[in-house]
Parts: sequence; structure tokens; C-alpha cells
Amino acid sequence: MRVTPPHPIANAIDDQAAEWVARLDANPDDTDAFQAWLASDPRCFGAYARARAIYLSPQVGDALQAQRLPQAGELTRRSAMAAIAASVIGGLFFLWPRAKPAPVRLYDSVLGEVRVIPLEDGSRITLNTDTALTVEYSKTARRIHLMRGEAYFEVAKAPDRPFVVTGPMAQVRTVGTAYTVRLVDPAEMKVRVTSGRVALESPPSRLAQSLMALTDAWGGFGASESRASEKSGVFVDPDQEAIIRLADAKGDGGQVLINISTLPSEAIQQALLWREGQLSFAGDRLADAVAEFARYSPRRIVIRDKALERERISGLFAVKDVEGFARAAAVSLGANIKTNGDELILYR
Repeated sequence: MRVTPPHPIANAIDDQAAEWVARLDANPDDTDAFQAWLASDPRCFGAYARARAIYLSPQVGDALQAQRLPQAGELTRRSAMAAIAASVIGGLFFLWPRAKPAPVRLYDSVLGEVRVIPLEDGSRITLNTDTALTVEYSKTARRIHLMRGEAYFEVAKAPDRPFVVTGPMAQVRTVGTAYTVRLVDPAEMKVRVTSGRVALESPPSRLAQSLMALTDAWGGFGASESRASEKSGVFVDPDQEAIIRLADAKGDGGQVLINISTLPSEAIQQALLWREGQLSFAGDRLADAVAEFARYSPRRIVIRDKALERERISGLFAVKDVEGFARAAAVSLGANIKTNGDELILYR
């Protein structure tokens, strides 16, 4: 019987996919290079999907637990764990069934863009500015991996296919509802629910827990915090906001903390006006409003007065009219404005 050796390029792509699965867990912000790799060859999508499926399998978890790491610095340990994971995934590629994997689709938006993505099941994703995510649909689940930015999810009901959005510190599970997920920074996520109910759970990735020291983090919440795990979720209801953050490792042992609060319905709806190209402020600090505008435009507003930063501002503004907002703020707060290249400087 003649055996055809594996194609060297295909093998290389599989190896790269294994490395990317581990690499994105170690550094979730490394998305530009990941997107470039996905676009480099049509086979990259399938290879990444297979690597991710292997990575979430019990075999990988058992293999990782069998590895012993030296007591080195955290960065060294993270690099070692990533290397171990890549080698384990690569080794299992040739044992894994080669059934056709669920397709992985990458969607993104550029700075200042709002993009609507209709999905095959009737669900819809609206990407806010500078957002990137992947979509994996299989017969049993609908999985979204949010890599950066913010998105609004309108989920079609399908009880037998849960809709799961995964971020660095938690995953959001539902079968039919509407909500936003925003990655504020590498240590903070926000979830706001407009209808239905969502469950917050710890991320399923074993390596992510090892890399971020989260294995014990889900068990040490303070009295005012909530606990999430794969078996017992924390639920977020309509008009509620959940802030999930990685606490300071020095002060709180690297714990993941969840704080849930109820907001007025009007506040939830106003926060979603970005879908219509608008930003609404109701007594917000000027510094916070300026930071929000910075998400949508390369043009910057610079505040040269600490007291002015703390002033409050209200109003409805177009996200693309940075100068209009800056001039309205100057008039409203009795400030001066001048331009310096692409900068709009507010001062008193």
C-alpha cells in the first residue's frame, strides 16, 4: 500500500495554527499579526479551527497537567506554557479525526466604523469601532471569540445551540437575548444586557487559566463580589451591567472580580447610540467624554487644565464630529480652544 507523505506546507500551517492558539492565550492583544496570518493562506482558517478544537479537548488538559515547569519568573513560565501547549496541540493533530471542522470567520471594523454582521441562524452582531472577533458555528454551539473592541449581540433563540462569547477573563453564555460585550483593556470586560438573561462563566481554556493565574482566582471573591465557574454561572438580567476585571495581582492575588449593578433603562439605551453614529453624555466628566471620542477618531482632544477635566458635560454628539464636540464643550464650560495639527487643545 502506498502512503502519501503529508504536504510540508500543510504541516507548517498546522504547526503555525497550534502556535497561534497558544500565543493568543498568552497575549490576547496580538491580533494584528494573527489577522495577517489568517489572510496569508485560505487553509489557515481550517487549521486554526482544528487547533482550537484540540486545545479545548480533555487530552490537552491532561497533557498540560503532566508537564512540570521550573520555578521561574512569570514571563518565563508563560512562555514555557505556551511552548508546551503548542507542542501538545501539534502532536495531537495527527491523532485528531479529520472530519470537516466548523468554519472560522474573522470579522473586524476599522477606527470609527460601525459594521453590522448578519449570521446564518438569524442572529446579528454589530461591531463598534476598532473591533475584531471570530465566529465558529457548529451543530451544537455558536462560539464567538472577541479579541478586541466592543460588539452588540442580538441572538436568535436556539436552545440546543448555546451562543457563547469568550473574552480574556470570562465567557458569556445565552440561547437568545441581546447584550453588549466590551473589552475595555486587557484587565477589564463590560457586559450590558438589554433583553433576556446571560450567564457569566469562567473561560474554558485550561492554558488561559494557567497563563493568567486564574485557576484559584474564581474562588476568592470578596463579600461584595460574585463568583463564576464553569458549573455555576453568574446571571446578568436586563438593564444590568457586569464589570469583570482582573484585580491587581499584588493586592488581590490575581483574582477575577465581577461587579453587577442595575442601570436605568435610559442609560442602557443611550450607551447603545454608537450604533447610530452618536454619543450621549449626561453629566459625564469631560475627561471621560474625551476618552470616549478618542475611540472613534485619530484626531485628539487635549485638556490642559486639571480642573477642566473634572467638569461635567451633557449632550448628544456625532461620533465623527470631534471638533464640533470640542467647540461645544468650550462654549458650555467657559474654556478656550486652539488647534495644533490634529490636536484640539482645551484650556482656561
